[in-house]
Amino acid sequence: MSSGREGACFVSHSVDFDGSDALYWEFLIPESGALLHKVDFFFVETSGDGIAVLTQAPANAWGSRSKMFDTIRQSLSATD
Repeated sequence: MSSGREGACFVSHSVDFDGSDALYWEFLIPESGALLHKVDFFFVETSGDGIAVLTQAPANAWGSRSKMFDTIRQSLSATD
């Protein structure tokens, strides 16, 4: 993911997360003087209740941490 402007990179699309519909959102955003790379998964139940799973790291460390974040997300299970 790359951008000419900080905070302007956004990728979002619908995905399947452990059999549940989710929204995948990936972005870069400056916070407290550091550029952060974030990936967020949003779920909304039929009842209207929602939950989000956010992973983030400094943008310059994302490459070394992204596989760890994938492993953590894969350990989660969506249930009703």
